[in-house]
Amino acid sequence: METEDRIKTLAEFLDVDPEDIEESGYSDNTFTVNPRMAKEGAPPEHYKTIIEKFKILLTPLKIQQITDFINGKRIFPKMRSNRKERRDRLYYSINQYLKRYKQDKPEYIEVKEACLYVQNVLYHLLSNEDKDYIRMYKDAFLDKPLTDNRKLVERDDGGYMVLTDEEADEKAKEYIKTSLWAFNADFICRMCGLPYAAEEMIRSFQGTECEGANDTILALIENADGIDFFVEQAINADGRGHFLNTYDGEEHEIKHGNEWLYIYKVN
Repeated sequence: METEDRIKTLAEFLDVDPEDIEESGYSDNTFTVNPRMAKEGAPPEHYKTIIEKFKILLTPLKIQQITDFINGKRIFPKMRSNRKERRDRLYYSINQYLKRYKQDKPEYIEVKEACLYVQNVLYHLLSNEDKDYIRMYKDAFLDKPLTDNRKLVERDDGGYMVLTDEEADEKAKEYIKTSLWAFNADFICRMCGLPYAAEEMIRSFQGTECEGANDTILALIENADGIDFFVEQAINADGRGHFLNTYDGEEHEIKHGNEWLYIYKVN
């Protein structure tokens, strides 16, 4: 895999100009993204997509109730109460409806993944706060044109490793072999077939020797099922991103031509 292809793939992943990316002296296949000016926050399309999915979950009546509430019209006409009480009642009734009938729908799952909680969308739509992102939610719900008012801020994306599948496996193995001293003692015992009583002994040895415990623990592993099996089980348990992404532990995959590349943020 050529360096140019890795840069193009990273640029596509980050949605930046490839010219803003350069090779880093940190390690092989590591790249630095130059600081640049970028818009802060999600684009208008983000809110439009979320609202489209959210509306699918609602009945026409509930869509109309939210619309009327946003437009300042009185809902629940027989209810003698202030706006906050009507908002609380509307929030409760729609929230209960979503919980009872809609959580298995693909749209519910998509909105939840985008917003952490589906209820967050409903909360923002009924909010009185005057914030840009809340106005975006409301305008999208009312089918109004969305204006991109995001501010330009300096953004520093830091460094990334861009690896093939085989390279990622090898890098993860290298990292695991040199950091055995920091592994969970319980996991080491289970992988080495050691009794439960040995867990405290290994933990104490790790705490006392730190990096100096690595060769001894490696010898224990090699005398059991071997380092390859240990590495395989560690990756199965935590994923390669846990070992290669020092920023948030995530592994991102993106296809370049006929090959998948794996991206890890390193600082």
